[in-house]
Amino acid sequence: MFLRRDAGFAHVELLPYTLPIVVLSKFFYEFPTPRDRSRLLLRRWLWRGALGARLTGATVGMRQHLACIRKDDEEGSVQRLLALAGTAPAEDVQHLRSFHFARARSKLQCCALASLGPRDLMSASCST
Repeated sequence: MFLRRDAGFAHVELLPYTLPIVVLSKFFYEFPTPRDRSRLLLRRWLWRGALGARLTGATVGMRQHLACIRKDDEEGSVQRLLALAGTAPAEDVQHLRSFHFARARSKLQCCALASLGPRDLMSASCST
């Protein structure tokens, strides 16, 4: 639910990396009903990390992310995750090259386009 409702990923296949699934599973196990602020910051962590290519799922990265989540410290856990996400996007994420759905950059570009919603092809206005 979090990925679709809060983070804006219409389908799990659009997630560019698998690391967030594991990290979010642990987070929501430890904090089943997180505060609204935590949910907002988790969304920020997910997008910053994805755009910065910091959620690739390498063993070291996975351990670092999982170690950020500490029982009975919801706010600190979220802040530690945010610190790992960085602030700058990867350089190639903005470049529209050939599309390959197996690549993280292409999946992120799909999410960006999907966030615009359906459009009328004649007027380019939102048709919802």
